Amino acid sequence: MAVNPLVKAVVSVSAPVLALLGAAHAQAQSFCLQDQFGNQYNMEYDAANLSLFGSAVMAQCNNDVWPLVGGISFSVNPGPGVMLHVTVANSVQSIGCRDIAMLRGILPDFEWYLETGYAAQPASWVACGTAVSADATTGGAVE
Repeated sequence: MAVNPLVKAVVSVSAPVLALLGAAHAQAQSFCLQDQFGNQYNMEYDAANLSLFGSAVMAQCNNDVWPLVGGISFSVNPGPGVMLHVTVANSVQSIGCRDIAMLRGILPDFEWYLETGYAAQPASWVACGTAVSADATTGGAVE
């Protein structure tokens, strides 16, 4: 079976991004990413459907576990990259926490979208276990 040249080009250019996800991602298995607040997103990648599913441990919300769904797409315009879109839902009714949040962007960067719309909080994904520090004025910065 021939490899789609578009996918091959994006994957070769995106090698550093795929390295962030780890070898597990390249084999369409599980991986873990962390946001600037220390929330951990444990995902399984379904390569056949370019979809994600899993759970998020929300450090901002008493470490409650929320369900996660999302998708991955590969693009070459405006530049090559891997687009990651993750949605988490507050299914356990964590007090003081949002009902739903979306994080999306070209890896390793992403932006927050809440039920009220664009949250103006740009950030970058890091591997789980990486030390992070949130900055309330910028929406968070990875250290």
